[in-house]
Amino acid sequence: MGHQFAQHHEAEVPASPDEVWAAIATGPGIDSWFMGRNEVKAGAGGTVRTVFGEYTPELEITGWDPAHRFAYTSGQAPDGRFIAYEFLIEGRAGGSTVLRTVPFAPPTERPSPIPGPARARR
Repeated sequence: MGHQFAQHHEAEVPASPDEVWAAIATGPGIDSWFMGRNEVKAGAGGTVRTVFGEYTPELEITGWDPAHRFAYTSGQAPDGRFIAYEFLIEGRAGGSTVLRTVPFAPPTERPSPIPGPARARR
């Protein structure tokens, strides 16, 4: 069985909350740090679409609070899998910003692709 995961990352960056927002919530901004070509249809209920050659996932925006919070999620696969991302932005004195990210995926019932003995060594 797969395992649920959520990774929490935090970084203080020398940029304003508006500059961080532009980097995480616009197509050109995402293009500057993430692979593929990215398009964002802004606002709650909008979409984040990434083009990796023939693969073009489109995720629904579930949280849209400019310069504060941006969240989006994929649809749910028949086996219950999905992935979700959340970005939290907090301005700091002196012009810096703390960016927190939380990618999340629920557990799956799919068997591990790693054989038993190799899985035990991980």
